[in-house]
Amino acid sequence: MPSDFNWDINVLFSENFGPSFGNDGDELPNGRKKFNHTQGVVGQITWEEVVGLPYTGLYKGKTNGIIRLSEGNFAPLPETNGLTPTIALKFPRTGKPSVNHLANTSFEPSTSFNFFKNDFKVRIPLFTDTCAIQTIERRFLDQNPTISSLGLSEFSRFDVNGIAVTSIVFPFDLRFSPVTAIKTKFPDTRQKDAAGVEIPWYKQVQTMTSAVTTASSMILF
Repeated sequence: MPSDFNWDINVLFSENFGPSFGNDGDELPNGRKKFNHTQGVVGQITWEEVVGLPYTGLYKGKTNGIIRLSEGNFAPLPETNGLTPTIALKFPRTGKPSVNHLANTSFEPSTSFNFFKNDFKVRIPLFTDTCAIQTIERRFLDQNPTISSLGLSEFSRFDVNGIAVTSIVFPFDLRFSPVTAIKTKFPDTRQKDAAGVEIPWYKQVQTMTSAVTTASSMILF
């Protein structure tokens, strides 16, 4: 279930990001609180290879994992124009930490409250808002010079049994495209229940968890 909305902008500039960027494992460092993407819905997924492509490791075959769908900005605030959807994928490997993918639609909010409207990508444009460029973007760049793209090679290095691949092959880019039935399920506007209370984005997403158990992906070269 999603946690309460408690995004603290002050922590962004005061906390040491090193442990999060450099930690190799499946848990947050001891004592570290999660202050961004605090709202999330978790479900089971299956990764299925695109037949005929040469990629190795977990890119091949069929692998079960976990997906977390989260909101990256200020969706509960009335002045927000849309969601900033993000997905995180986690796949276990025997005798090794899990291997993960993270994909966003953008760093900045969209103009829609439909979580599944846009494709999720591992390479996204940098911030365009001047304030965000001079604050949040600069803060992230202190720890990582390539904040708008993620590496894809680790997914190709070992199979699900933890056996190393001799000669790895991996794609340059990934895009996760919601199927049409899910993409068109929700409207762009905020939704309210019969009592006039806004329905949070994660309540809508929870109704779709059974429909997103298979990752629909498009691989770009």
